[in-house]
Amino acid sequence: MTQFGAWYDGWKLRPTGVTETGAWTRGLAELPIEQFSEGLRPLFPLRSRVSIVDGVSLVSAAFETAGRREDIARAHALTGGRVRVEAGRAVGTTASIDQRIAEVIGRPDQLRSLQLALGQAPFPVTYRADGQVLWPETDLAQLHHRLFGPTGDAAAATYQTDLAARDAVVTRLASRLGELSGALGVVDQQKIAAHRTQLVEFNARMSAVAKVQCTPPPAPGASPSYSDDFASIVGILQAAFSCDLTRVATVQCGPVPITLIDPSMTGDLQEDYARKVYGSAAAQQVMTKYTAYHAQQFAQLMTALDSVPEGQGTLLDSTLCLWVSDIADGATGFERWPVVYGGGGAGSNLKMGQYHYLPSTTPMDGWGFNKKLEVMATPHQKLLTTLCKAMSVDLDAMPMTEVIGKDCAFIDCRGTLDGLA
Repeated sequence: MTQFGAWYDGWKLRPTGVTETGAWTRGLAELPIEQFSEGLRPLFPLRSRVSIVDGVSLVSAAFETAGRREDIARAHALTGGRVRVEAGRAVGTTASIDQRIAEVIGRPDQLRSLQLALGQAPFPVTYRADGQVLWPETDLAQLHHRLFGPTGDAAAATYQTDLAARDAVVTRLASRLGELSGALGVVDQQKIAAHRTQLVEFNARMSAVAKVQCTPPPAPGASPSYSDDFASIVGILQAAFSCDLTRVATVQCGPVPITLIDPSMTGDLQEDYARKVYGSAAAQQVMTKYTAYHAQQFAQLMTALDSVPEGQGTLLDSTLCLWVSDIADGATGFERWPVVYGGGGAGSNLKMGQYHYLPSTTPMDGWGFNKKLEVMATPHQKLLTTLCKAMSVDLDAMPMTEVIGKDCAFIDCRGTLDGLA
């Protein structure tokens, strides 16, 4: 997940001969590089391994009225459920799709999932359940140590001692939480029980992972840069997946340092460019380059997974990669949420190498930059449901199944998107 959405005109593909009046699908293999947008051009070498969805929107986020628009969008993005306001901030009320998938494809002797963050302080996007935020790990060196342990015999012996000490602490803490629970109200008892369960489960999974023999990736450097940190994340995920330490991970990318986008640019990326993307040609250019930088990162991750042999193919053949943003655009819009997925889709029956366009026909009053939208694109719950079903999750809809739109029109958020699978 990246931030600030995308400048739509710098993201979208418009192959020769298509219109915006009806739905259409084009194969990416048939397009020359000149017909790839500047923002998505780094994906051209992988065009047979990715699909692009142009035409889903955060319609349900537009339905919400309480909280900051950014917080509402982030709570809706991966959960497809309603939000509630807690301490002045909108938070999700149901599990995010990474956790729904982890419930099905994970094993009890693995980590349920990994959450990682790159750059500035992260915000909530992944949830185990109502209000249970899964905060990402920002200390990559600490995560590397936790997953792969130390090197050298002496360090390994100390590591085993530390594991035993941690196990004792967790056991004592779980017991103490059980004792405290009886003195609390029903709601607090439920929170304590959920925390205790996660604590015990995490300790058991970590103990199992510690026994896995795995070749670790290079440890993160002492003074890493944004690009170095992302390379470390790619190495950690490549090793964690190939060693079967986990099968699900999310990476939250903070804003790219502006000098990496354009060495000649100065200023604050969010306030000087993302927020002004509808009124400034310079902002549009910067945000298009910003999208291209993240597209290059997505390609970097997919290429790394494709370099690991697995079965009759590669690790990428067995993996579904999804790239979305925390919101549709930097001006806090919900319309035309940028979506790219890729990989082999092994067992998922998702089609790769396609561009899917859906027109905006949902009768929902949205908000565009300084103007009201009369219609929006397809509710993003249909995309989330499509992805979950592709990963063997047995459901037909996300928790928010309907929205009341313009003129009291019923908007059905159930089902899947046609043509993706």
